[in-house]
Amino acid sequence: MSAAPTPARWPLFDILSQWAQACALPGDDYVLNASGEEMRRIGAHLRARPDDLRWLAGRDPGHAELLPHMLRASGLDEAELPFETREAMARACGACRAKAHCAEELANQRAGDAYARFCPNAGAIEALRRETA
Repeated sequence: MSAAPTPARWPLFDILSQWAQACALPGDDYVLNASGEEMRRIGAHLRARPDDLRWLAGRDPGHAELLPHMLRASGLDEAELPFETREAMARACGACRAKAHCAEELANQRAGDAYARFCPNAGAIEALRRETA
């Protein structure tokens, strides 16, 4: 029997957690509750914007929030997909290790052409596109 796959982690979240432990900070809640000056200091140390750090600290690494955007970029309507298909795609998205790449491609409006190179849902997206064509 094979071991369960390790859930995807945000590399910056891991770095932030390790840094907080090394500095004896009281964990992830510290980032969520830090003052503006503290966040600027942490952000400067990690070369990240304070707002991004707060957002990142509050995220579940298994979250599939990019899926609706990827579906739209691929020309698919999430509302038209069967529930089981959406759930399976959300699980694959949640376990994806290319979230930063995905977000960058979406932000630069290249995801509709580039998803096949990195998206764990590429096969499902292709099948759905063929069905709706």
